[in-house]
Amino acid sequence: MKSRIVTFGRVLLALAMGWFASAAWAVPWTVQLDAPQAREVFLAGEMTQWDTGKKPLARDASGRWTLSLDVPEGLWLYKLVVDGQWIADPGNPLSDNDGQGGRHSILLLGNGDWQVPDGAPRGKVVTVDLPSAAWGTPSRYHVYLPPGHDAARPAPLLLLLHGRGMDADQWLRTGLIDRYMDTLIAKGRIRPFVVAMPTSGAVPYTGKSQQFILDELLPRLRKDHGVTLRPEHTAVAGMSMGGFGAFHLGLQTPSRFGFVHAMSAPFPVDYLAALPQPVNPPFQLQLLCGTEDAVLQNSQDLAGLLKAGGKRFFYSQTQGGHDWHYWSGLTPRMLSQASDFFEGRRLPVNSRELAFAKPDLPAPGAERRTAEAWVPERLGEFAGRWRGTWKLAEGGASGRFTMDVKQADATRVAGVMNWYVPGTSQFENLAFEDTPQIVDGVLGLPKVTTGITGRPDPGMRFKLERAADGPVLTFTTHSSQPVSAVLNEVRKVP
Repeated sequence: MKSRIVTFGRVLLALAMGWFASAAWAVPWTVQLDAPQAREVFLAGEMTQWDTGKKPLARDASGRWTLSLDVPEGLWLYKLVVDGQWIADPGNPLSDNDGQGGRHSILLLGNGDWQVPDGAPRGKVVTVDLPSAAWGTPSRYHVYLPPGHDAARPAPLLLLLHGRGMDADQWLRTGLIDRYMDTLIAKGRIRPFVVAMPTSGAVPYTGKSQQFILDELLPRLRKDHGVTLRPEHTAVAGMSMGGFGAFHLGLQTPSRFGFVHAMSAPFPVDYLAALPQPVNPPFQLQLLCGTEDAVLQNSQDLAGLLKAGGKRFFYSQTQGGHDWHYWSGLTPRMLSQASDFFEGRRLPVNSRELAFAKPDLPAPGAERRTAEAWVPERLGEFAGRWRGTWKLAEGGASGRFTMDVKQADATRVAGVMNWYVPGTSQFENLAFEDTPQIVDGVLGLPKVTTGITGRPDPGMRFKLERAADGPVLTFTTHSSQPVSAVLNEVRKVP
């Protein structure tokens, strides 16, 4: 998708001011695994678009598997796929929880700001399990305290929010936020400030999560670490669900947070439709999203609402996906913007140059859905019973559809589909088995062929959406002709 953000001259100015992540050079990298009994080993990660472009390792006579390739510098998440099993690289000590019951490895290439200069003062990370009335159980959070921090002296606070299904560890273990802070402070690029990272699991910083943060966590941070909590010294930022949470918390408490920085945030259509008009929150706002991200349209819709409401803010969509390579590349900028805000500097805006218009949102009461991205670790959600309807995109036939998915993982998807045409004897029972492919968050089964449309249509694509009552699938066939079959109202059932 082409960017419609700013004029050419404005882009040059933005680059000169360092608003965007700098271009990365390719770095030679070799991954190895000793697995004499393995039949096949693949590299799958952000650098290969996970399963879509996974690369095979070669085996030598001793049973060592090796792959050498050039990878752009930066932070990358990856796994090894050994005979169909996804594992963290046992030769890499740097790893973190993947949110799906496993672990991913973290690759650092080049001289990024995660490399703390030798002899530089180091900050301290404090971990607390805080008893919570909101959660009904202790809730863990981490606090980064900069070198020389004195709780008796007022300090600014950045509240940093994790993604869906994760916890307080994500920004610390995967995001390496303490390393970035130590480096940027040592180089004089930011002022010292406190960073707090709460846990919210899959709750998008609403309800009990919002209550915990506002009523329990923030007062505790002021008591223990001397943060001021004045809006001019309090910021909130996050990625993915955390980006949504940052905007939501800022909107709900306009007198609390003076700066909001949201990356790759999924703003549900029903959420946007329910926002009081005009949308013009008082805080300074930065919105960023990758052009290959499945939630890009959500960010554009919010930008259109904000512009229509007269809000002045900064928006950027640059090359990148919904992944840590993109977010880590923007981390120094995020921290620098927070530091500038704490210093009282006015942050850059470009909203007047944006081409986005106010989106056409559904009427109140209509069902609204939010696009979500398939990733290999989520394929287990595809397994189960799905019921719904299908229709021809060109008009005409339609009918009932059922699908029972018996197995769904990164190597195999298998099950049975049934297509029905009301009032006729047309019926197709299709047993299917295929190796899944994920491209731009869409699940593809390229070998499966259905003839219900009247011509053989090889392959299927499934988009995942989230409605109020659960997941929804939309489907198209891979026909060389115009899209022939569309599944609508296809929902998972018990």
